[in-house]
Amino acid sequence: MDSMKHLRSGAFRAVRHALGLAVCALAATLSGCALKPTTDVGFAFMPGEIPAFNAAGFDNNAPAPLSPPGGVVYVRAIRAVRGRGAVETTLGPFAVTPGQTFVPEGLQPGLYRYLALYYAPEALDPSAVSRLPLPGENRAAFWEEASAPAVSRDILNDSGAVALFADLKVRRFRANHLEAALVPLTSELFAARDGTQPACPDTGGAVRKRFIMLEPGTTGSLYVMLTNFDGAGITYAGTVSLYTASGGCVETKNLNRPITPDSPESLLFTMTGDERLYLYVEYVAAGNRPLGLFFF
Repeated sequence: MDSMKHLRSGAFRAVRHALGLAVCALAATLSGCALKPTTDVGFAFMPGEIPAFNAAGFDNNAPAPLSPPGGVVYVRAIRAVRGRGAVETTLGPFAVTPGQTFVPEGLQPGLYRYLALYYAPEALDPSAVSRLPLPGENRAAFWEEASAPAVSRDILNDSGAVALFADLKVRRFRANHLEAALVPLTSELFAARDGTQPACPDTGGAVRKRFIMLEPGTTGSLYVMLTNFDGAGITYAGTVSLYTASGGCVETKNLNRPITPDSPESLLFTMTGDERLYLYVEYVAAGNRPLGLFFF
């Protein structure tokens, strides 16, 4: 009889201990989970990224770039909060690297009517971040404002991009994973009707990362000439890519090498004609010669 009492007493203590642990775990969850990041974001492709395989399907043994790919991301969002209506959210900068997810720490659980992820190759002036457009009901107005010179050129230096989400639910107690496609933002347009080549100011030895919009509806090919005449022109070329307006990468070439007078580089990209395309190019320039672009 005493042994039975002892067993029952031991079992009761074990159950009480287990319940105590469960209560503690629940309390820790309720107090801490909302503060822990539960959302991670991955990008389909990032400007300057070096794919693991080249166009022929072999290992991409491209040289290391002079300026590594990646950059920073800022969050600009509108969250629906009960009793408070629409609340603006601004977060960042968050460091991002091609092929890796990042966690936007501070992104609270809830329903986001609109959420924009702004990419830039380097951190922005903090005073300019609040001027990045907030997405809203009028999508066309958002894209028009985001690509206007006041944003794409003056804030993002024609080297930024944005991914946009609508009616996004960030749940509190489960993992949230977002796949984002970056849409280039630039005020520069290269048009077939005039053929004026884009200005290419001297970069003072620094690597310039830049998007150029190509005239919509253009078919045929885009010819990119990276040349250096007696120290004037492109003296280094990094990654050169072609992007779609939906954020897809059509083709990318990782040169990552000096361009000398006796080693010019000519690249050819096929224009589809059915979607707006953007040229992304990394380079060091000297002598203020224009960037050599041609349609044919």
